[in-house]
Amino acid sequence: MTDPITVLGLTKKTSDIIKDALDFARETKNTDLAQKLIDLYRDFVDLADANQELKNEIQRLQSQIRLKGAMVFKAPFYYQEGDSTPFCPKCYETGDRAVHLVSWDAGRGDHWFCTVCQQSLFRRQAAV
Repeated sequence: MTDPITVLGLTKKTSDIIKDALDFARETKNTDLAQKLIDLYRDFVDLADANQELKNEIQRLQSQIRLKGAMVFKAPFYYQEGDSTPFCPKCYETGDRAVHLVSWDAGRGDHWFCTVCQQSLFRRQAAV
């Protein structure tokens, strides 16, 4: 991926060139050229915005892939390695959000609650 500083520099340089050309068109009273440069600048801004939206979408998808790789299902909850607090299965499966559950039973781990979707979950204890 291109360095963000390089992209910002290139964007600024391109914008400056278009603005300089527009100033020249105005000084020479070339209204056709000025209008074409205004249209070009609008298209350039739209293209820069679309490019940023695509970059944001790529980052979101990469984050989603990393999350999917980190989550492990141990019924009825999802866990991440090295983290003993479970994640809400509803939030994860419906919205790809990793939301820790809160224990309601003084840490025994039988009753859990999600503060985001308000779901209450119980871990069934195996019969002895």
